[in-house]
Amino acid sequence: MLHARNEAELQPAINLQIARAYLTASDPQVATRNWQFVMDEAAKLKEGPTSERWTRAMRDMAFDSLRKLTVLETRSVHFLRVLENGTVCTNIFLRRLQNFALDMSWLPWPVLPKKRWPKIQFKEKRGITWEEHQKILAGEGNPELHDYYELLWHLAPPASVCTQTYLVAGPLTSRKAAASLQSYTKTRFFRFLVSIRKITQHALRSTYSWVPQQTWNRTWTDEALYAKYGITRNEQAYIESQIRPMNLDDADDE
Repeated sequence: MLHARNEAELQPAINLQIARAYLTASDPQVATRNWQFVMDEAAKLKEGPTSERWTRAMRDMAFDSLRKLTVLETRSVHFLRVLENGTVCTNIFLRRLQNFALDMSWLPWPVLPKKRWPKIQFKEKRGITWEEHQKILAGEGNPELHDYYELLWHLAPPASVCTQTYLVAGPLTSRKAAASLQSYTKTRFFRFLVSIRKITQHALRSTYSWVPQQTWNRTWTDEALYAKYGITRNEQAYIESQIRPMNLDDADDE
């Protein structure tokens, strides 16, 4: 046993070739599978916002040194280099990447053991400075939001958060009314009118000012709305060329 351990230490390259030969018999891709393949395969199992977050995280330049590296040949120094060049987000998603490869049996053992991962430490939160506030104002093209940020500087205490992201629709009197409103928001008609007003990434209350109010006692469809507002066939074709359909059955997943 001692002789075998010494031989493994003295001849790592030979041992890697032997291991690769054994593994190739059960997994033909083991010699060529790289980390970009693992990233892409993991992305296929994710949907909606989770898929978007994964795709965005995998574009991190810190992963560039890892993408073309064969999974079987990955050593701890490779992961440590990625972590040195990355952020807290890199640390989080590299852990998930390793765990996925282990679950799929593409990695025979962890590249970095659990106790050897750097501790996840977020930066200390603080209020913005006057100079940072001025940069935000200079980069904001929406006059309404510009004035809103200006007001926050005078009213909001340091390290607080103010947002118009969560807007309330209602009040609604029943579950049926809520379902009716949801069906309306998923129509192309509704989303087209929103898109005309949405000139930045922000969705303020004013973004919805051109959307007409409805009664919440039925399921709304594009056909019903087209008929109600006299939308011509050419206008319908234009709306549908700009806005993709949304499946009502997927409402719980979005």
